[in-house]
Amino acid sequence: MPAALHPPQTSTLSLPQTETAQPKALKLTRVAYGHLLISAVLVLLGTLYLLSIQQGFPWGDDYALYFAHAQNLAGGHSYSATGYLYNPAEPEIGPPAYPPLLPILLAPVFRVAGYNPQLLKLDGILLLLAALWAISRYLRHFLPPGYTAIILLVLGLSPYCSKYLTNSPASDIPFLCLFFLLLERLLVASRTHWKKRSDAIWIGVLLYLCCACRTIGVILFPCLLAAELIRASAPSRRFALPRGLWISVAIGGIGAAVQGWLLPGQQAYLHMLNFELPTLIEYVKAYAWSVRYKLFAVPGVSGWLLLLLLAALGLLGFFLTLRSGAAFPQIFTVIYLAMIGIWTVDQDLRFLLPVLPLWLLDCCEAIFWLQRRKGFPKAVAAGALGAILILYAPHVGHTPAGAVPDLRTAGTNSRGFQEIAGFVRENTSPEARIVFSKPKLLAFFTGRQCVVYPKTDAQAIIEYLKSIHADYLVASRAFDSDRTLLFPLASEQPNLLEPVYQSNDAAVFRVRVRE
Repeated sequence: MPAALHPPQTSTLSLPQTETAQPKALKLTRVAYGHLLISAVLVLLGTLYLLSIQQGFPWGDDYALYFAHAQNLAGGHSYSATGYLYNPAEPEIGPPAYPPLLPILLAPVFRVAGYNPQLLKLDGILLLLAALWAISRYLRHFLPPGYTAIILLVLGLSPYCSKYLTNSPASDIPFLCLFFLLLERLLVASRTHWKKRSDAIWIGVLLYLCCACRTIGVILFPCLLAAELIRASAPSRRFALPRGLWISVAIGGIGAAVQGWLLPGQQAYLHMLNFELPTLIEYVKAYAWSVRYKLFAVPGVSGWLLLLLLAALGLLGFFLTLRSGAAFPQIFTVIYLAMIGIWTVDQDLRFLLPVLPLWLLDCCEAIFWLQRRKGFPKAVAAGALGAILILYAPHVGHTPAGAVPDLRTAGTNSRGFQEIAGFVRENTSPEARIVFSKPKLLAFFTGRQCVVYPKTDAQAIIEYLKSIHADYLVASRAFDSDRTLLFPLASEQPNLLEPVYQSNDAAVFRVRVRE
């Protein structure tokens, strides 16, 4: 029987209770077995990831801006000189510059081999395996090795991880790794009541590195302070938080402040917040679809049954851990979900990555509680586990249509994009300003200044083209907004948009009227 998942009253974070003394040799054998099992899972996943590498990258162009930053770092150029121009009317495309940690991790590839997609994807796979390893280090404090291995397999074998993240490096992966290293280090610090200065320093460094991966990492500071304030339930202790905690907050805060000063523009993320209730409901539906089809990939009614069962177990486990007081993981989960819930960026599964392992951990807590609870037959817990296996196991490796793009014909591998990028490189001035739905992507592959158009109506597009003195407009039938706005506009305004190149699914127009 695993140790209880909920924390003792004196702990800030969820800690396992002390186990009965066991022979030293038996403990060492169990530890060795756990390490061997987790290592085998990571080797298996790593092998599958290497076999899943495809040519090219998907349409989403966040990675292109990270590549541009990394290329600048490798070549000694200005970090922000990427060619991407920020349009405040379309903030969801992304801020003028991204946090620096992922570009720093990718820069050695550009330094040694230049733009090499296979090596860049290998770098991303190593980061993904490191994130799964960090998750296992945290989960081992609460779960037997077998449960930990199952959670790693559920996450690692999902279509999203095995077929998408392996082909599209993202800052969410190093953030995931650092976040779970931070959780484990906080466990250690809470056991010693923050008395070790080395723990405080490491926590401060990890706090900053999380911010250096993703701007949303700043919420870790209030989450940590809130957890400590709740733990210090006596009013006399609320203003006497551990000195080590303040050292951590100071180190992480100074690092984040210096980064914000050196790399301005990340405050553009604030433009992406939306507090309208109907929109929030649509976001929740989109995230539910993403979890069902990209994480579990179970089709039909079985998929919804599995999702509802795990949601019920997760909620039960979450509230069980709250009985001993809200700890850092619970506070982070609530605040983080609230933040991504009001974020207008596409509701992609990558935004849920930090809370997915915590959700599965709560599911395990609920199952263990059912096993221990008097009045509940053990068959209830066994039935929950059996239902999960029956619903999920037959669909391992299944990828529903539309869940993960086929890179053989989409993204940078599409013939239309390759032709357009080649035309722009060979037939436009290096100073040309080009409007395109995926400006970060086109800017990286052509070296031109690229910006997205306002996706509202034709008149707004015309006014924007004039206001920024655009030279060219690129339209692709791969994007809904291009089909409904740009191509009709080009037909209606031949005096404004002169076609200079066309392929089967894309076209380049010269903007003729400039004011």
